[in-house]
Amino acid sequence: MAESETAWEDALLAIRIVDVARHRVGGIHLRARAGPVRDIWLKRLQNLLSDVPHVRFSPDIDEGRLLGDLDLSRTLVEGKPVIAEGLLARADKGMILLAMAERAEPTLCGILAGAMDTGTAQAGKTSQSAPRNARFTLVALDEGADETENLPAALSDRLALRVDLTTVSYRIAQGDLEIPDAPRSEPETIAIPDAILTALATAAQQAGWDSMRPVIWLSMVSKIIAALDGSNEVTPVHASRAIRLVFGPVMLSEYEDEPAEEADDTPPPPPPPPDEQQDNQDESEPSEIDLDALKDMLIAAEAARTMTLPIVLPAGSAGANANGSGKAGAQKDQARRGRPIGFSTRPPYPGAKPHILATLRAAAPWQRIRQRERGDAGAGRLDIRPSDFRYRRLKDRTESTVIFAVDASGSTALARLGEAKGAVEMLLAECYVRRDSVAVIAFRGLEADVLLEPTRSLVRAKRSLGRLPGGGPTPLASAMAKSLEMTARVMREGQSPLLVIMTDGNANIALDGSMNRKQAREDVAALARQLAVLPMQIIMIDISARPRESARTFAASLRADYVALPRTDAKSVSRLVSTYLQDR
Repeated sequence: MAESETAWEDALLAIRIVDVARHRVGGIHLRARAGPVRDIWLKRLQNLLSDVPHVRFSPDIDEGRLLGDLDLSRTLVEGKPVIAEGLLARADKGMILLAMAERAEPTLCGILAGAMDTGTAQAGKTSQSAPRNARFTLVALDEGADETENLPAALSDRLALRVDLTTVSYRIAQGDLEIPDAPRSEPETIAIPDAILTALATAAQQAGWDSMRPVIWLSMVSKIIAALDGSNEVTPVHASRAIRLVFGPVMLSEYEDEPAEEADDTPPPPPPPPDEQQDNQDESEPSEIDLDALKDMLIAAEAARTMTLPIVLPAGSAGANANGSGKAGAQKDQARRGRPIGFSTRPPYPGAKPHILATLRAAAPWQRIRQRERGDAGAGRLDIRPSDFRYRRLKDRTESTVIFAVDASGSTALARLGEAKGAVEMLLAECYVRRDSVAVIAFRGLEADVLLEPTRSLVRAKRSLGRLPGGGPTPLASAMAKSLEMTARVMREGQSPLLVIMTDGNANIALDGSMNRKQAREDVAALARQLAVLPMQIIMIDISARPRESARTFAASLRADYVALPRTDAKSVSRLVSTYLQDR
């Protein structure tokens, strides 16, 4: 069966599994761009679950609408707080469609994850209402353009099923392939052999899972698939389909399409009677995929699904001058524009105006009390006091620029530069999504050279870094001066710089280009003091074969995070920098 047809068959099977298990499987992570194929799939899903409430919203939804907020009109009439029903409570025993789920912020992910874990939704922090039931099936519509745009882990971990429609054509989606029939037996009564369960659990452990959810999903989905197939026991074939659905599309040709054995002269045995052919086929089908193949498939699926783990920084390297700069854009404390993140009782910046609706909501529950305080005077009007004022808080994220200062001196220069080039290319692949830029400064000989001005263009980076000589003395002071100049320019343009210095910290060329080690050290110390006071993060990567205390001292003078990578490679550097560019 073609990959496109297999993906569509799995997508329809996922609909039936959700219909059987509902919120017990969490939901579906649907990877597909907006288009007719996704519309056909969603229509089939909604037709099958037509008897339950459907709620759809995007990641920019207000928290009050999601959890429930004060009903202003009823509160003013009744004289007591009245909480309106939120969308999560409205979707109880139903389905939620989260559009553009790959853009969901941590706050929204936390709210949804909490509701999925507890089955309830609690209104605002000041609400006195009891939690309301919110047991829903979440369908996360992932419209990511490439692998760099992924569903947040807090949601992905709680969704049992993964469907990818990117390879499904419109012709196949319009075909006559039907959703599987309702299960012929109850999934709870389906037995799963200990050997299969052990194989799944062992493989999940070897793949490095941090929770037991994958094993639970695999067991549950395997039983449902067996029930849909009319079997009383989970077979390796059922388990293999569960693996495809729980971990996403996995190329099974390695296990299912075994190369045919060479033909021999032995005549084939006579075919069995027609009534025995079907029995033999049913009995032989489970043996197509053995338990060892299940383990291999699960590990392969996990390797393809998970991203590379970040490097663990040394203890105590908190980054002295880390104030939020360089992490996916600095967060402005007094932003005048950006994404709303809530309300506060104090103005976020001078001249900020109160939010009218939030202020009215804060004042409404107190009107009866305030009327009694002032007697009959002013009856029928609202009593708004300064303590009721609410100001909208905004979060504005600036662009980040990663500045690489690479030591191109010495005998290992070519290797270090090669790894730096590879790291730059890997980071540029992610920069378009995060709106980040990358720059490269190489230092060798008598002075440092700016090889790459801040850019997001991978083509430009490859062209600039293509031919770069190495070897010679170490003009570290010149590199720091160029880094300081570029950092100041980046900050003037409203971006957040992240400086990555790859060196062993041994300077032997002064700032004026003279071969004077003492003067070079003094220049480096002076420039380090200037860099240390800037509001940005600095990473000092010690690339010497044996990390020395002098390199740590140099990092301390910069107030930088010190990381020793004597066997540095492009992936290690890229992973390290990515940890600083991610939201925390």
